[in-house]
Amino acid sequence: PIEEEDARLIQWRAEQISEVPTAELWVLLLHDFPKGGPARHHAAPLARLLNSGVCAWNRTTLDDDFPLLPAALNSSYGYLRETDPHLKLYYYMHMSLLSWNM
Repeated sequence: PIEEEDARLIQWRAEQISEVPTAELWVLLLHDFPKGGPARHHAAPLARLLNSGVCAWNRTTLDDDFPLLPAALNSSYGYLRETDPHLKLYYYMHMSLLSWNM
């Protein structure tokens, strides 16, 4: 489930974006369910609540879509030196955008 604080932030952004006729909200939902798990059951209510698209993803999905990704990250100067685990996810978030568009 989505934390209450995250839900409020997403709702706030959705309200801001709804004021711009050419903008559309899409949410990249990082989850830790195993492949075939219930991520879509969390994504669907969020999409209805926000009237937006939701793409549920995790590292397993990215590893399946991009089998060379772990080796690429392990040779990345920035990724190897990043000490904040949340900032390390930033690299994966960018790859999730590619996976979403496949």
